[in-house]
Amino acid sequence: SDLEGCQKHREPLKAFCKEDRALLCAVCRESRAHRAHAVLPAPDAAREYEGQIQAGLRALRADREKLLGIRELEMRRNWEFLEKTGAERQRVLSTFEGLRLFLEAHARRLLGQLGGLERDLERLQEEKVTTLTEEISRLDSLIQEMEEKCQQPPNKLLQDIGHTLSRLERGNFQDPPLELPDLEKEIGLFREQNVGLEETLRSFQDILMFELPEKMQVTLDPSTAHPQLRVSEDGRTVWWVDTQWDPPRGG
Repeated sequence: SDLEGCQKHREPLKAFCKEDRALLCAVCRESRAHRAHAVLPAPDAAREYEGQIQAGLRALRADREKLLGIRELEMRRNWEFLEKTGAERQRVLSTFEGLRLFLEAHARRLLGQLGGLERDLERLQEEKVTTLTEEISRLDSLIQEMEEKCQQPPNKLLQDIGHTLSRLERGNFQDPPLELPDLEKEIGLFREQNVGLEETLRSFQDILMFELPEKMQVTLDPSTAHPQLRVSEDGRTVWWVDTQWDPPRGG
């Protein structure tokens, strides 16, 4: 091999040509091709190039340390960013969970009020029906009595005619008031509350859809949305509807 000797002259390779960067034997050293070149003994050339290699190694190691520091900094920054995005994610979830709980509590309260109105209506209706049924029964008895009175002979019919006429006058039915002013007023107030709630939710929807930056897009899950929030197929648009609906089930 080249390290063992010159293949051309079979002499030991003891010199090094710096221009050609080649090991030379004594014969090659004196040849016209290398006579004018800077030639060093092989050990001296090796020490010189070893110094250059060591300097290059120091630069490489310095670059490596610098890259390690940059990588550590990037990892730390990424971790910090992930911590911040995680905190914001939790904040969003907490905010919307709080909003969901608030809406559910408000819905329960409104439905409770509506249930109370319905129970009052049922109670009043039952009382009215009972009163009317009793009055109908009383009138049935009085009608039967007066019909029998009309079948009596004249003398008997005229007996105690004043009492009979008095009973007829007292027996006339007075139309009861069918309106329920207090309940009607409560239902009207309840309707106004619902209209105000719908307007508020529409305004909130507009804020979410149009005032937040476009990059802060959210995808809504129809299966977990409020029953009166209609979610588009792509999950990025929502609007309020007046009636509840059952979201499509996957599968």
